Amino acid sequence: MKPRTMMRLLFPILLAVSAAAGVKTVKGAKAVPLDDGRIDAWALSIPDQGALTIPALAAALNQGSRGEREKARAAFRWVTAHIAYDVETLRTKNKDYHDQTASNAFARRRQVCGGYAALYLDLCRRMGLTVETIRGWARTDSTNQPFNPDGLHAWNAVRIDGAWQLVDCTWGAGSTQSNRFAARFNPYYFCTPPAQLGLSHFPEDAKWQFVDPPQDRERFASRVLPLSHFFESGFAIGSLSESRARVPVDEAFQVAFTGRGERSLSASLFKDGVPVSNRCWVRSQGSNHAAGCYLPGPGRYHFQLFSEAPPVVAVSSDRSSSPVEVAYRGILSWSLEAKRGISLAEAKVRMPLEPDRRFARGGFLWAAFSHTNAGLIVPSEASLRVVTSSNLALSAFLYPAGGSAPLSNLAQIGRPTNENARQAPKRKAAAAATVYDLRAVLPAPGSYQLNLYAKDAGAPETASYQFACQWWVQATEGAGIQDAKARLPATFYPAFERLGLRRESLSQAGRLWRIEGEATLTLTAPDGVLISAGLEGAAPQAPRTVWVEREPGKKSAGWRIAVAPPQAGTFTLTVYGRGPRDAEGTLAGLVQFEVESKAEKALGRYPGTWPAYQRCGAKVIEPRRGDLEAGKSQVFKVRIPGADRALARMGADRRPLLEEADGLFTLEIVPEKGKLEIFASLDGGSQMEGLCWFEAR
Repeated sequence: MKPRTMMRLLFPILLAVSAAAGVKTVKGAKAVPLDDGRIDAWALSIPDQGALTIPALAAALNQGSRGEREKARAAFRWVTAHIAYDVETLRTKNKDYHDQTASNAFARRRQVCGGYAALYLDLCRRMGLTVETIRGWARTDSTNQPFNPDGLHAWNAVRIDGAWQLVDCTWGAGSTQSNRFAARFNPYYFCTPPAQLGLSHFPEDAKWQFVDPPQDRERFASRVLPLSHFFESGFAIGSLSESRARVPVDEAFQVAFTGRGERSLSASLFKDGVPVSNRCWVRSQGSNHAAGCYLPGPGRYHFQLFSEAPPVVAVSSDRSSSPVEVAYRGILSWSLEAKRGISLAEAKVRMPLEPDRRFARGGFLWAAFSHTNAGLIVPSEASLRVVTSSNLALSAFLYPAGGSAPLSNLAQIGRPTNENARQAPKRKAAAAATVYDLRAVLPAPGSYQLNLYAKDAGAPETASYQFACQWWVQATEGAGIQDAKARLPATFYPAFERLGLRRESLSQAGRLWRIEGEATLTLTAPDGVLISAGLEGAAPQAPRTVWVEREPGKKSAGWRIAVAPPQAGTFTLTVYGRGPRDAEGTLAGLVQFEVESKAEKALGRYPGTWPAYQRCGAKVIEPRRGDLEAGKSQVFKVRIPGADRALARMGADRRPLLEEADGLFTLEIVPEKGKLEIFASLDGGSQMEGLCWFEAR
């Protein structure tokens, strides 16, 4: 028969089960440590010239083995490493299929299950062991019919230290995937506990079951089938709340169990071999695990559970190999017969939240979240509370259901607040919790996905956020795209808090800022922090539309940001900042708004500025516009703190500005067509630094 078919990789999920305790062992078996590294290495080191014949190979294997268990293990390891499963022979039923002998398997280095069992029997007997071939049936998942001709299988029983042990070299060598043999050594099938192997292997002679009382065919066919990866991962069949393979249900199915919590798990639902999306869930809390699904309608379905696994290598009949990345392997499956179904919206609302394992360990306190189900139904706005016990930076995005592009600026993480540990689970009772408000406004009726992302707060600002969890949101009404943006606060970036700015000092709090022509934004920043701003959405040739200046203070500075969009429309205003320790020339985003302007025409352009303008706290008193009328007299008044002198430059013409009280410099001039620039010598420096410029037309 075919070896165990490898389950396909599907959607990740959290599932696991406890260590395989309480399973009956063969009567009289001794507890032997499973440290087989030395004997495996010996079996794999035998050169080809030492394995020219079966007797020579048996002698070589015997040479490095001490005791019956090591002999049995050495033969098992050599066979699983050197014999490939012959998929072609099984498919065509050719002459090699009818010659499943030890000599055929040894000569060709490939065979089906009978050849594996025959070669293992021959080697073990030549090494002085008592061994038998067991014939019967095997099944690879809970929905297989176990007693059809393709279910015939062969494996071995070997007597070790007075007790019979079960060995399956075929399944220990690997599995089939896409009609190719995937070589992956599986030590689970050496000395497999009878109660575990009996879930997938049913011998013709009941004496080879080694369980009391022996199970009958009906019991064998009706039980859920844990594959080897289930036990290899440390899970126990006895903890399953549902042990039947075929389960009648109403509209939902759920299974619970306990076990190791470090495994990452996945669940998938199929109907007629086709995946049914968005219907499965899993939840793990420590060693307690649960998984389930909600059915869309009446009928028969196939529900599968998967657990993470290392990649394997696929080997063809000619022994050529290629890597096959398999992140998850099947562990359990059920056949479900549903009487009815429920809508996707109702299913999502009833499902538990599926947090990503990395961030559940990284500080999220899931039990303290305000909404721990995977979905919610709201008129037009979703408000959630997110709680962490460690210093995380969070981000959120809203997507249309099934869409890959987020809806711009419709999800917001509110400012974190520290609260008492009463909001955290009892096991975290001694730790303070950081609470974030998560809001999303839905622009129209329909389905959406609200994704939460996180990274360590101490990570570089360029470090990417990683997915943490997702809510499915159903909007019954919707708010309209502009009203949705108006309800949410401005978008704050991590650098805003890092540079010591306070949100309370910001004069504009809403994300959408509706203005008539020109408007002014103010904020307060610690001394040494420089502020800049930019307006996006205007044409490249549009005039300068943002003007930034400050009023220095002792410990903080008041910053004024004037905005005059060039025409009616919606624009993005981003405020940038640089701290005293940041490299010169680097700017980080601080806060972002959407500006909706109703201006009928451009109001002109602001003066242009160089970095020294903000650094020294200069302030243009007049003229406030950067557009000048050439040939018309113009008075310039510029306050330049710390300046020794200042001058204006128009082409080759240089004119000094007159210094008055409190750092005020003035000049009356008739500008010529072109650029007029203001320079100053700052803080006793000998060089003149550019501050600002105007253009005369």
